[in-house]
Amino acid sequence: MVFSSDFLRIIRSVLKESRRSLVPSIGEDDGLVLYAISYLYGSINENITAIDLGAGIGYSTIWIAKGIDDSYSSSGEVIAVERKKERAIKAKEILSKLPLKKTLIKVLNTDAIMFLRGLTSEGKRIDLAFVDIDKFLYLDVFLLLKKVMKENGVVLFHNAYFPSANKLITYLNEHNYNHTIVPTSEGIIMIIMK
Repeated sequence: MVFSSDFLRIIRSVLKESRRSLVPSIGEDDGLVLYAISYLYGSINENITAIDLGAGIGYSTIWIAKGIDDSYSSSGEVIAVERKKERAIKAKEILSKLPLKKTLIKVLNTDAIMFLRGLTSEGKRIDLAFVDIDKFLYLDVFLLLKKVMKENGVVLFHNAYFPSANKLITYLNEHNYNHTIVPTSEGIIMIIMK
């Protein structure tokens, strides 16, 4: 897949806006990993539901949505969750302009833990999850994700090299979860759900 000049312009402007506004965001190498995993997952599954917890102004959400949209899946939905109101508003503005063919994006201004608890009570199932929130919450988030992820779904945690991510990694090792760390500049923990 060769990205169009329009897509590259959009993605680069959103990264530039994130940095200008001091909104933490993933690196381009992390974005390419999100794109590849979303594309691959969408190419072997139908009607994908993905979540982006800690979406900021939407940079990571764009990569996920683009991967699903370019895949062979018949449709997709990406739910971007951001607890800071001003960031969620900016994400809605940016993401509403994306030229996607078959992928719907929703932006929610709420806390990731509260959002996951709501999904648990609704019985909604998730195919793909990307998590980039406070690292000390990673294990708590994973324990909630276990209740809503589809079998063989993919969970990705950003900043694998942060010391506070070790609690999650230890849990994954102790409970024999199939996982790896994708060696991007900041590292992505990738887990295949059982």
